[in-house]
Amino acid sequence: MRYDVILPGPIQPVFNSMKQAFLITLLLASCGVPSPLFSQDAAKDKQKVAALMRLTKIDVNEEARAKLKAAVIRHMKTVTDESEFLTLATRFKIVESNDRLWDIVSKSQSDNNRVVAFGILLELNDIQSISDKVKMEDRPDEMLEAISMTTSLKVIDILKPFLLDRQLSASAKNIAVKGLGRQKIGQEYLLQLAQEKRLPPACDFTAANILLTSSYGEIKSAAKKVMTLPASAGSKPISPIAELVKRKGDAAKGVPIFAKAGTCANCHKVNTEGKEVGPDLTEIGSKLSRQAMFESILNPSAAVSHNYETYIVETIDGLSFSGVLVSETDDKVTLRTAEALTKSILKEDLEGMRKSPNSLMPNDLQKNLSEQDLVDLVEYLMTLKKKQ
Repeated sequence: MRYDVILPGPIQPVFNSMKQAFLITLLLASCGVPSPLFSQDAAKDKQKVAALMRLTKIDVNEEARAKLKAAVIRHMKTVTDESEFLTLATRFKIVESNDRLWDIVSKSQSDNNRVVAFGILLELNDIQSISDKVKMEDRPDEMLEAISMTTSLKVIDILKPFLLDRQLSASAKNIAVKGLGRQKIGQEYLLQLAQEKRLPPACDFTAANILLTSSYGEIKSAAKKVMTLPASAGSKPISPIAELVKRKGDAAKGVPIFAKAGTCANCHKVNTEGKEVGPDLTEIGSKLSRQAMFESILNPSAAVSHNYETYIVETIDGLSFSGVLVSETDDKVTLRTAEALTKSILKEDLEGMRKSPNSLMPNDLQKNLSEQDLVDLVEYLMTLKKKQ
């Protein structure tokens, strides 16, 4: 049934004009075009939020403040600047900001913003829900990095289960180790695992570097009884990375080490030299710190670059191949082996395919190098920077 509004003659044109303006406003808004009516509402929301930022004792999460909270939520949805959004999220602690905060944690280019975002999430969510969120990620490394850099005892409880999770990659576990190692209570936990021989083998190197250089004497002494670092040439245990980064190398001597003794050129290219199995290192000096460079060489499985993870393929004939996944189609998978050879296997011949927790890069490259060789190699790699 239809009802028509009949107004006195002089008023009808005015009503029609208002009705038309409102409909046009709705139409424009549905198309994403700003309009005066809606921009006025946005301006009011912005004014309310500005006032609330000054009135710090008002909690918009209280039931009686529902309208104020709605204004804050609407305004926060319009904020594109990360730092501005985090300032608002820090002030208002609104659970509706969870998705945006997680997005910042996993994708932001600013480590500081990622840590601030996770700190807010830590206040808004319980430990179990945070752990569940991280486990849902295909590559949780970015989230775990932000978590591990956050200063809070809650972080220790979050990271502990990830360290012993068999489904987690070696790189993710080593991120968890670094996070645990930033607090004394975390170091004590790592030491306990080492003493009980429950520390994942992929984390031995990272944990040893933390515990053997601990600022807590009792932890350092106890660690020396159960942990050692890998040996360099001459079977002498290599010094902790914290000591290696302080030493000055000779970049010119590092060039032939890269090409020969270090075997780096067997898998990596610098400009046009070397083989393309692992990441191109032409600009690596602009991407990694000196410490990260040592870690990548001495413990390559701890930080495998995305798209360079190792896969193991087994065929129904009993053959097995390992290498970096080059491509995968409906019919076949193609790997690039450590020898820089390309191998394609038909899917109808596959028995199984799985991701390896270990890098294709050997874990014991340092056994052919002296400590000084290693320092010289890193010195050379640090010179490989992006051309300005």
